[in-house]
Amino acid sequence: MTAVLAVATGLVVAVLTWSALPSATPDAVPSGFDRVTDTPSGPLTPADRAMLVAVRQAGLWQAPLTQQARLMAGAEPVRAVAAATAADHDTLAPEVLAAATRLGVLVPSLPTPQQQSWLAELSGETGADYDLALVNRLHTASATTLAQVDRVRAGTGNSEVAALAANASELLDRQLRNLESTGLVVPAAIDDPTAADRSSPLGVVALLAALCVFGLIRTHRRPRRHRNLILAPLNPRREL
Repeated sequence: MTAVLAVATGLVVAVLTWSALPSATPDAVPSGFDRVTDTPSGPLTPADRAMLVAVRQAGLWQAPLTQQARLMAGAEPVRAVAAATAADHDTLAPEVLAAATRLGVLVPSLPTPQQQSWLAELSGETGADYDLALVNRLHTASATTLAQVDRVRAGTGNSEVAALAANASELLDRQLRNLESTGLVVPAAIDDPTAADRSSPLGVVALLAALCVFGLIRTHRRPRRHRNLILAPLNPRREL
């Protein structure tokens, strides 16, 4: 039980650590976000800004999750994929923040409430259930983000955005292939991961910690029988 709770505590610490990375700007919606502006690296469009936010938002929950999965995943191939994904996000995060700073784009500093709920939900799973849920959450989220990144990459006139999109596209494509190599990806998709509403830092930590511990205690007390994971259909609407 002590070891299980330690993993939950580690996830909360990981979220805090990743959220504490210096953000380009305060966590707010800027005026002029929906306008085209001139920058030294070329025109910056709303789609360019939205991509920066989406890539940053993806890392805010996937980085701590994959760090957790290195310990919690039941199968060695899943642990290996998690370790590779965590390393990729650690590399990409400073690039996103640096580009956002140079371009004056506000980016988030915390996972969305929906992403927080996924972190807590996965912390309550174990063994094969955990591996299946983890792989499919990550696969659906990465496919959604990759589609957005590639659209911007094909159409942006901003060299800074284009360079970041190329790096992010390579990382996300590699992540998808790695996840598929586990043999756990199922055809059905999980609902969209990119909702952009956010809570206060203290509320986020309290909710995440409470749900993680509650789920893990419940798992410890009541043996879990293997069950089929029912996945919700993909919601095509994305909110940034």
